[in-house]
Amino acid sequence: MEKAFATNAFIESYDSESSTMKPSRFTNEQKTKIVQQLNAGTPLLTLCCENKISASTIYIWRKFQRQQQAELDPPATDPMRR
Repeated sequence: MEKAFATNAFIESYDSESSTMKPSRFTNEQKTKIVQQLNAGTPLLTLCCENKISASTIYIWRKFQRQQQAELDPPATDPMRR
């Protein structure tokens, strides 16, 4: 019963308008460098240990970088289609 009270007190004291996101520990350049190291063949476990981040974080960064690159690249045109 005491836990429910503590949870309710937390919810009531939380004000979503005044909360802000925590700044990232890594700059975009650092994220890009880590993903480039992964693509170059550096073992994932090594990157995780050196940078103290999870494998899923690196894969998320790689996914977003691929999406950004796809947005920047013009769509490939097929010469057979007109």
